[in-house]
Amino acid sequence: MAYCYASLGISRARLVVLNAYSGQNRFSVGYDSNNNHKILWVSHWFDNNEFHIYDFKSNVWRFLDVTTRKRFPWRSVSLKGNTYFTAVEKLKGQEEVKEYSLFCFDFTRERFGGRLPLPFHSGTHGSVILSTVREDKLAVLFNKFDVDETKIWVTTKIEPNAVTWSYFLKLDRKVFSGRRNVFEQNFFVDEKNKVIFLYRHRKEAQLQSLHY
Repeated sequence: MAYCYASLGISRARLVVLNAYSGQNRFSVGYDSNNNHKILWVSHWFDNNEFHIYDFKSNVWRFLDVTTRKRFPWRSVSLKGNTYFTAVEKLKGQEEVKEYSLFCFDFTRERFGGRLPLPFHSGTHGSVILSTVREDKLAVLFNKFDVDETKIWVTTKIEPNAVTWSYFLKLDRKVFSGRRNVFEQNFFVDEKNKVIFLYRHRKEAQLQSLHY
């Protein structure tokens, strides 16, 4: 069975998706305009991607005829029923120049939208991490490798084919000597109180808050 390692559990209050293996597979949850919940499964095979979708209404897995050679990272975020990924791609007309960009999977159309710009020029000399702010905004954290600097932006508008950003804050990583790898993990933003929470997954979970 192609999906034997996907364990799905449904309770009255929440949906739980468990991937029992740590291989090259990822699941993302969203819903369409009729509030019908679905799961997107992305599998990487060498330089190609395969996309499958599970529809809770029909209780069926389907193969999606979506063609893209973009290499999506394992982490994604869901917002307003859709799922957002970052991917590295070559800039048009500049074959040697690569940049991180933002892409949305629309669960109503069951298709990826066009390239959405990030608020910085990353090249491939940094790491890009996404998070959500409440239930209506995205946040993006950019770690630049050649300087001890981390910057965060928050969206002022976010749709499957449109995005605008507002600068939130900058962190000096030299202040966090010995704990810099925490910036490579997950984060949450409290806009009102100007607080970010950094989370890294280890044998013992650690949560750290930074006030600005």
